[in-house]
Amino acid sequence: MKQDVSVSKYLKISAQKAPKAPPFPKHRCEVVAVAPEAAKKEGGRAGFALHKDFKDFRPLLDRLDEAHELSAKSGATCLARFNGVRGGDHVLVVGTGVDKHGIDQLGASERLRRLGAAVAHKLHAEKVKEAVVYLDTFLVPAAKLTADATTAAYAFAEGAGLALYKFDRHVSKDPKQKDKKDEHVPTITLVSTDSARVTGYANGVEQAHALLTGAFTCRD
Repeated sequence: MKQDVSVSKYLKISAQKAPKAPPFPKHRCEVVAVAPEAAKKEGGRAGFALHKDFKDFRPLLDRLDEAHELSAKSGATCLARFNGVRGGDHVLVVGTGVDKHGIDQLGASERLRRLGAAVAHKLHAEKVKEAVVYLDTFLVPAAKLTADATTAAYAFAEGAGLALYKFDRHVSKDPKQKDKKDEHVPTITLVSTDSARVTGYANGVEQAHALLTGAFTCRD
């Protein structure tokens, strides 16, 4: 059987080091995660935990929280258009969730796989074609996602790729669109300011790419 399945047909994903301070590169969308916080706010509302290096996102997240747009529940997403913080046009906030008893029953890899799928589905639904994912924000202690950089990136990328796969070999295509085949393929970059983590993320993405190639071939 001819194996001509390309992961880039559905998703372009890579890892890259991010600058620690301005100027930040321009990009379309920034993806950050928030985790549930044990302490309750006034009125009994649950708070959210944010990675300590992302305090510049806090004012925006506080506004979304006050407007009841923000949720730290697993897979909850909120897209704030034209509210970028570090060179992005938009900010996509994702809730990591956590087992209510503090026990990670699904396992970190499966939870990250589902979070990757949630991000991919939201970007596709909102027609956002380019995003940088601050994967470090998913790995805060409050989220209880205990995974090394390679495992985290592998699971996240795998979930995103599997979520975006579709079999359309026998679907008629508009001839006018044949030169625009990459127009609707999301580009996701996993970023970190930590060089060692970026190396781990890159290794995880490479492993996910190999698995997705096999998975897509089998599905086809």
